Amino acid sequence: MTERCVLVLAREGDPALARLAALAPGRVRHVRPRDLSRPGWRYVAGEPEEARAVADGEVLAAADVGGVLCRIGALVEADLPHIHPADRAYVAAEMNAFLLAWLSQFRGARGAEPVPYELWGRGGDAALDSQAELRWLS
Repeated sequence: MTERCVLVLAREGDPALARLAALAPGRVRHVRPRDLSRPGWRYVAGEPEEARAVADGEVLAAADVGGVLCRIGALVEADLPHIHPADRAYVAAEMNAFLLAWLSQFRGARGAEPVPYELWGRGGDAALDSQAELRWLS
C-alpha cells in the first residue's frame, strides 16, 4: 500500500509548499483555488468516506488523503480570475462554505480545525518554521 497524500490548499508561490514537499517527498499535493472549480469534488454530509478532492488535476478519494493543511484563510475574488467578474464574490463565498464543510468532516490529520471565516483555523496562518511543527504530516 502506498502512503496517503497530504493536500495543501495554497496560493501559487506559497513558500511553505517547498518546505512541506521536502519533509514529505512525493506525498504533497497542491490544491490551488482554481482546483475548487474543477469537477470531481464531493461532500456528503455525515459520510466522510465519500469525500473527494481535486489536486494537480486528479480526483482523489478520501481514503487516499492522509492529511490536509489549509494555507488560505479564506478564498477571495482575486483567487478566481477564471470566474466571470460579476460572479466572483458569490462563487468565493460558496467555495468557502463548501471547504468549511469538507474540512470539518475530514477524518485525517489537519493542520488546524477550520472555523467560519478562517479555513486555516483559529488564530490564522500557522508558522511552518521547524520540522517539529509539522509532525502531524507523518
